[in-house]
Amino acid sequence: MNEMDAGTGESGEQQSPADPLRGQTDDPQREPAPDLPVIPTLPSQLFPVQPTSTAAATGPSAQRAYRSEQARSKAVYRRANPWWRRALRAVIGICILGAAGIVVYFGVGLVQDFLGRDRLPLAGTEAPDIGSASFQITSSSPSATIDGTLSLDVDTSAFEFVGGTTGPQEGVQVVSPDGTASYIRTPGTEWRPTTSDDSIVGALQAALPFLLNVDGPDAVLENRLRQGDIDLIDQVNEGVGDDELRRYELELDTASYSENWPLQWNDYRNQVVPALGIGSAVPLVMTLDDDNVVVRLSAPESNWAWERLTFSEFGISITDPTRS
Repeated sequence: MNEMDAGTGESGEQQSPADPLRGQTDDPQREPAPDLPVIPTLPSQLFPVQPTSTAAATGPSAQRAYRSEQARSKAVYRRANPWWRRALRAVIGICILGAAGIVVYFGVGLVQDFLGRDRLPLAGTEAPDIGSASFQITSSSPSATIDGTLSLDVDTSAFEFVGGTTGPQEGVQVVSPDGTASYIRTPGTEWRPTTSDDSIVGALQAALPFLLNVDGPDAVLENRLRQGDIDLIDQVNEGVGDDELRRYELELDTASYSENWPLQWNDYRNQVVPALGIGSAVPLVMTLDDDNVVVRLSAPESNWAWERLTFSEFGISITDPTRS
């Protein structure tokens, strides 16, 4: 019923479908359309379909390779920071660190001064020139046995010794007018040239280098000894004003010093402190005056001690007792 309705019009008459190629119709009221040319179709194999540009761009083989975020960051950093700019920043950084180090160094020194911290005398501290001096010497074995007062001319090594009122050299006098020939007088005797039997003369000759070579703190605090082989235990000020003295209680690591610097160690034992032992904490006490002159030096383990009573920049002459 439906198929019949689709093929009939309102009048109930059946109509034939229009031919789309020829444009003809069975409707008598319409004019027939002109005939259209027939377009032949060719096999698709003769003209393969090429992919469009959009398809080609989205294909797997045409995908664009992107750099990683890290690689892009490095490239941007290199462009924004050429080598000369990085070098300039490094130079500025080194200068800042150097300035900061200087500030810290002086700042620490100021803080130590403010807090009253003890410290060794600075290396290179100069003492005045000494032409003559007098000493009070107290020493015994293993050092030379001496107990008395010695007046000494630095240039000629001429000396005059007077034994203490008590002790092994009580009343003994020894004089060397030129530093070579010497004369001795004991209680109740006259002056006479010394002999090898006079032990005090040999003791004095052995002690002279230790008195002549020590004037300022650098003689005691030798440069290589300062390189980790000396410890400051305490520093005490004595007196006030021009009479103020600075006493330094030290400990020497002579074991390390003698092993690392054998030549300097040998000179130290022959010119600074006699019979100094080997150990990691050998005690030594040094006292300076306000002119940075060593006025006292003692080594308890060596039984060596002396005090500089007076000193002058001028020399002294020792009278030859045989000519008086």
